[in-house]
Amino acid sequence: MVMQHRKTRTRSRRLQIGVAVVALVVGILVLTNPDEKDFEAWLGSEYGIHVSYDVNDGRRFTELTSDGEKTLQFVNGHSRKLGILSTYRYLLKDEDGKELQVKGTGILNRFVNK
Repeated sequence: MVMQHRKTRTRSRRLQIGVAVVALVVGILVLTNPDEKDFEAWLGSEYGIHVSYDVNDGRRFTELTSDGEKTLQFVNGHSRKLGILSTYRYLLKDEDGKELQVKGTGILNRFVNK
């Protein structure tokens, strides 16, 4: 009878530890979920597309190329925040009408190409 009680107590303790570890991991993922400003900073480092804000014009997208700067027009975008990760998609158009779609998935304060 004593052995059975110890087994039950050990299982219960393992379950408590397991739940605590899962809760801790989920909490870390939620706290380190990158936001849209992080995505825009990632655009600059990954693609050379820099975002600036103007009171009159709103958001401005500028791509740095070997030929100089190109102004990009924001066509549309989509973002999804899922608590532990985020996905972002921007569709941009340059002066020649060429479209550029940029996607990224963010987790742990980092982005990866989607």
